[in-house]
Amino acid sequence: AVFPVDAERWDVRDYVTLPDPTTQSGNTCWAHASAHAVMANWAYLSSLADGSYDEYAPDSVLSAEHMVAHRAYNNAVENGGSVDYAIAYYASGQGPRVVNAQDDTVDAKYFVGSVNKLPYSNAASALSVSIALVKAALKSYGAVSVVLNTAELQSPYYDAVNHSAYMSVDKAASLSLAPNHAGVIVGYDDDFNDFGNLAEKPSSPGAWIVEDSYGTSRHVSGYYYLSYNSGTLAEPVAYINRIERAVADTIMTKDRLGACGQASLGNDTVTLFSYYGNPNGVDVKAMGVYTTQLNTKIEAAVVKGGSPATTAWLSLSEKDTVLALPGYHVVSMPSVSVQAGDSIGLMVQYETVNKSNLVLALEATNSSGTAVVSNAGDQYMYYNKSWYTGKTAFPTANFIMKLYCKNDENEADGAGLTAWSVADGIMVRTDEKAAVSVYDANGRLVAVADVDGEALVKVPARGVYVVASCGGAVKVIK
Repeated sequence: AVFPVDAERWDVRDYVTLPDPTTQSGNTCWAHASAHAVMANWAYLSSLADGSYDEYAPDSVLSAEHMVAHRAYNNAVENGGSVDYAIAYYASGQGPRVVNAQDDTVDAKYFVGSVNKLPYSNAASALSVSIALVKAALKSYGAVSVVLNTAELQSPYYDAVNHSAYMSVDKAASLSLAPNHAGVIVGYDDDFNDFGNLAEKPSSPGAWIVEDSYGTSRHVSGYYYLSYNSGTLAEPVAYINRIERAVADTIMTKDRLGACGQASLGNDTVTLFSYYGNPNGVDVKAMGVYTTQLNTKIEAAVVKGGSPATTAWLSLSEKDTVLALPGYHVVSMPSVSVQAGDSIGLMVQYETVNKSNLVLALEATNSSGTAVVSNAGDQYMYYNKSWYTGKTAFPTANFIMKLYCKNDENEADGAGLTAWSVADGIMVRTDEKAAVSVYDANGRLVAVADVDGEALVKVPARGVYVVASCGGAVKVIK
């Protein structure tokens, strides 16, 4: 899947099969656009077949409804043109979830590894650069979600014969239009110029191929053409890492889910600290952070202790890691094992040279729109030579800082291991081929499997079981 840079037309659907466009309810287009952009990314990257990505199955439809149900801490106000709802959902670790696999008592099977906001301007002086960036993202990752205003999809700005849309920048400005709708760019056509029935036509050809969220009966099976010169198109987002499960079993977090917000601190360097309890013991593999500026420099440490004043450094990230694009990023850390019962935290210094540092937070609100207080005593901020508690600095917000961890593994050589099954069974790993037997609490044999590597051993129901092996060591992955 290597494509020429100067291709005049490109469409991800020419290379992978995507699920049909789905139908939104209310102002939930943001969820449908995000879910379908992630699916297109997953399908496209797995088609490269280099072994780096899990294979995508066309029936693995991600649930926009689960995303909606867990958005913004049941925030009553919902804006269809806000991608920050989706970003907060992914950062919380509650999803994405596959349709018909939405049991919240079981950890999410997948994590989104990275969400990147592409710099974009529809001003004439910058448009060519913006178009080139989006094209590059499409050919690299498969799809890009965007926001726009629904007025551009209605008469006299929408051509129902050619299924094309265009509103000029000047017209959008005169109407003071803000984004209130979302879609997915799946391709482009540099030569498209079928805007024949519009009163005002773009000054040059070229259009994005956009998936809408009104099912397959609207547009051309759910897709339409949007002029490169669109006056309302904004905030393209590339989900540039696949749905990542290998990194971690869980995300350590106490953060309430909310919509994304930001606050200026008036200087270009700030250090944030987030504390996590650790009753079970984990191997820390990566961290998740949010940046709001281009080329943010970070340095991070996993520390032992519950506050910045009582810490011992356990693991340090690569010095001066630069995150080129704004958005949510999962960054690998040197692996560190933390014993059960030890308290750990994540300390991250952010630097945005010559720019006021904007700290992104999960702003929690309840169903009536009333702010919910931040977590007390577990988040701290250092700037202007002083430490402040997160609760003091931002009473209604929590910083987006995550630790991605693999749970401790039990290991024995032929001996019995106690294991608690998840919904589907017990995940085991062997260093060589071995016969794995599973017994219930009464000592009855309930499952036998030949395992060479990692496998899920099916059991009759959730509960406590004993796992044993013959032929080699076996690990039970909690």
